[in-house]
Amino acid sequence: MRYFLRSFLKEARAVSFVFFLFISAGAIAQTPTLITDADDYSPGTTATLTGSGFSAGEVVTLLVVHTPQMPDNSDPQYYQPWVVIADADGNFITTWNIPLDGTAIGATFKATADGLTSGSHAEVFFTDSQLGNNAVAIDPAVLIFGTGTYGSASVFTYLVKVTSSNGGSADLSDVNLSLSSLPAGITGSFSTTVLHFGSSPSVQTSTLTIQTQSNTDIPSPNIFTVTATPKSGTSRSSTFNIAIIPKSVTPAITVADKFYDGSQSTPVTYSLTGILFGDNVSLS
Repeated sequence: MRYFLRSFLKEARAVSFVFFLFISAGAIAQTPTLITDADDYSPGTTATLTGSGFSAGEVVTLLVVHTPQMPDNSDPQYYQPWVVIADADGNFITTWNIPLDGTAIGATFKATADGLTSGSHAEVFFTDSQLGNNAVAIDPAVLIFGTGTYGSASVFTYLVKVTSSNGGSADLSDVNLSLSSLPAGITGSFSTTVLHFGSSPSVQTSTLTIQTQSNTDIPSPNIFTVTATPKSGTSRSSTFNIAIIPKSVTPAITVADKFYDGSQSTPVTYSLTGILFGDNVSLS
């Protein structure tokens, strides 16, 4: 009898242990999770959300919110709940578009997933920092001073404005300014070639000075480029033009006096005033 009881208890403990392992494994397998395909996103990109551990075929409600919660958003349509259907294994994949509005830029988000049948809940955090360090925009260079005429040395002054479109967790750091190639006789320089941006939206400016010589040819085309290059990411460019006004040339024509009878020619003399640097100018 004792032997029987010992055997029975031993087998019972073994069965209980196996049953415990089965229950534990099942509990682990059913733990709901929600993950993103990146920890940080640039404004205007798409986050992919992957869920697992939900009940097969159940409706799962997803929602993305600011953390800490912000009551007002420029684009409230981004912050509405939506639903997906879990597959036979309790998994799903869905997407969420990262907003371009000011409240989203530089924010931390919390995405939640709630199973309507199982009551399962999962969440994940991610950020929307700057445009992958591409968050610079450059306005067209604005002429604030200067006129030029062929034959005279001239100075043109332009204002170059570069904007960091947003703030974020990253630091744009240095943004370098550069000029496209200029024709012979034209030189250009910036008051500063390096602009520094922090993690908050801001505008930085530099003054571009263009100098021409008295014998500088009128450029054709006369459009050139200023480029802002972040420490990493995509450069941004804008254009400006150098307007050198053509110099006027004054002709003088003299015809000798004579009686015209249609049988003889008469000499005509002409001259041009204002020709510079041996320019080839013709009169016809």
